[in-house]
Amino acid sequence: MQWFQEGSLHADTWILETGTENWIPLSSVRSTTPKAILSPPPIIPLATSQQNLSSHQDETIFSDSTVLVTTTRVVLNGTTYALRNITSIRMGLTPAKHGCAIFLLLGGMFFVLTGLAVLFSDSHMPVPLIIGIIVVILAILWLRSNKPTYHVVIASSSGEVHALTSKNKGYIESIINSINEAIIRYK
Repeated sequence: MQWFQEGSLHADTWILETGTENWIPLSSVRSTTPKAILSPPPIIPLATSQQNLSSHQDETIFSDSTVLVTTTRVVLNGTTYALRNITSIRMGLTPAKHGCAIFLLLGGMFFVLTGLAVLFSDSHMPVPLIIGIIVVILAILWLRSNKPTYHVVIASSSGEVHALTSKNKGYIESIINSINEAIIRYK
């Protein structure tokens, strides 16, 4: 009140009236005597807030062409996950699908049996037997090469996401171990 009466306050002085939530210029107050006059909050220099942010060093734990794991963030296939938002990490597994290869194997076995029946008859053309053997070999190779798919599963408050997928189990395990290490160092 004293500043107002002395004329120290000007029309462009920002004030907070009792009962309001926002700062307003003194010139917009209807009465000539404001109920409460306060000074605006201090402005925090940008350098101070940047120093506080950089107090937690960003240390790289794992890095390759598609993955970056640091003590503050995880980047998988170009998507960044803040370490503070990750609630858990685990390896997911999608089993290999063998249906078509098994169907091919059964078809090949049918040709082998048909070829044997033709071979033991008076015919000298074992074509179904040869085709059957080739199909059985291809089906077995297909079954052996069919591998499960492994996933880095990241859980947060918004749910779970398969963040990275690979057929290489060791690679996924090393990424999960790196993220767990980052979580330990972050806390």
